[in-house]
Amino acid sequence: MTHAEGMQLGELLHGPIVLTNKGYPVILIKPAEAEDLYNKVVKSIRERRDVIITISEDGDMKSVKTIRDLTPISNVIPLQLLAYKLGVKRGFPIDTPPGLVKAVIV
Repeated sequence: MTHAEGMQLGELLHGPIVLTNKGYPVILIKPAEAEDLYNKVVKSIRERRDVIITISEDGDMKSVKTIRDLTPISNVIPLQLLAYKLGVKRGFPIDTPPGLVKAVIV
């Protein structure tokens, strides 16, 4: 089982970052209005030698470029594709998750 959890950028510095190991991938969505906080988090993650994957509106060689008004949509799509591809690769039942029938019938 792979653990994944979404949280606010600032909360990452208050504990959860210590749970990552060397090479552990951390996916960050870079908010345009919190550049200083984003840079602080990136510095902290790099000190731990973790892998950083960034989704942002400004774009560079390692991030996805988007238009600010479309960022909620453009942020969700790569994360859903990542979850799908990881599920397929690990052999999880993508189209028939456990408990789906109970939820639909009841």
